[in-house]
Amino acid sequence: PHHAPWYHFPVFGALFVSGQYEDALREIKKITLPRMPTPPLMMAAVAGHLGRTVEAKTALAALRAIKPELADPQHARAFLAIWWMEAAHIDLLVEGLEKATRFA
Repeated sequence: PHHAPWYHFPVFGALFVSGQYEDALREIKKITLPRMPTPPLMMAAVAGHLGRTVEAKTALAALRAIKPELADPQHARAFLAIWWMEAAHIDLLVEGLEKATRFA
């Protein structure tokens, strides 16, 4: 019951790539790693897909406070390519981030 917050990443990934964006958003919100750029990056991406303006703006603000260059979709793509295996999944994340940046 008291596992590390990063344990939610695989669950988020499975939900996100299967198009279950509402559930993916709930899952990524469980990751409490305030100095890590990945949670707000992924939260912005899923909020972008859902059209959730406020959540996308909040996630982008958090991301910019931690690692501002990752708010740029191309920088984010290069960063995600280090950690994420499937190019199609990276494309989906970057697509969501691009949508989120239109809100901010």
